[in-house]
Amino acid sequence: MTGAWGVDVYVLQASRIAEEVEGCEVVMRTPQSGENAGKKLWYATAVSDREMSFEDFVTHIFEHNSPYSRGTIHGVLMDTLDCLKELILDGKSVRLSDLGLFSIGMTSRGEAGLLNALYDAGITMNDVNPDYVVVGEGRSYSLDTLTKATNLVMAGAKLIGANSDVSGPIEDGIAPACRALVAPIEMATGKQAYFCGKPNPLMMRTGLRMLQCHSAEAVMVGDRMDTDVISGLESGMSTVLVLSGVSTRETLNTYAYRPSIVLDGVGDIPKMAKAQKTSS
Repeated sequence: MTGAWGVDVYVLQASRIAEEVEGCEVVMRTPQSGENAGKKLWYATAVSDREMSFEDFVTHIFEHNSPYSRGTIHGVLMDTLDCLKELILDGKSVRLSDLGLFSIGMTSRGEAGLLNALYDAGITMNDVNPDYVVVGEGRSYSLDTLTKATNLVMAGAKLIGANSDVSGPIEDGIAPACRALVAPIEMATGKQAYFCGKPNPLMMRTGLRMLQCHSAEAVMVGDRMDTDVISGLESGMSTVLVLSGVSTRETLNTYAYRPSIVLDGVGDIPKMAKAQKTSS
């Protein structure tokens, strides 16, 4: 049975166990090596939607009779994660006792990426008397976090939004995005957020500077007129609106500006490049 660390052990009666153990599901896998190579085997796999944030994990350790301060625990864990990340990005796999085997991979949930970016910039986390409250997109957004953020802003913290997208496409429709998540805090506090992401030209100019690229040599590709296209336009770049997200051709009529080109999806870009190369 797959434990909390994702280590698979084959269970003969996987179906029965999955029915009896809450939080399990049955999956079929085909090992590529060993004595069962090529065989279709059934596994009982643990499934959990519960997720603990880094700060909650620090608090969990601190409140379990730890002799160390919250700041010390936070620093040691961050140093551990930095070293682990460095080794993994260097192509190494790291086994930490029975915790599991860590190797290179990629995941994105918005909130974790935002926290990592802030940490990389040397900005520390403080949920008591911060200078800023930064809102991104993540699964931990709840009434509790909303209330906490509201009171911190009321106490003097500046409100920052990662981007001003109101919604974003998901498999079965749309989901509220950062602008929609910030709105309740603005309404409750009477304070206005500063959005550092699109369509703020600051983000685009910073990106161009990091890439050492002139705006005339860059193209902004996105699926929103109100953030992607306008940010590229105001930064002096050519723009491409793709209709694979929230925008349609009718959306264009809502705005006074236009993208340089409209495509059904990003997959059309290499097709156009290939066609131009063939014709030339």
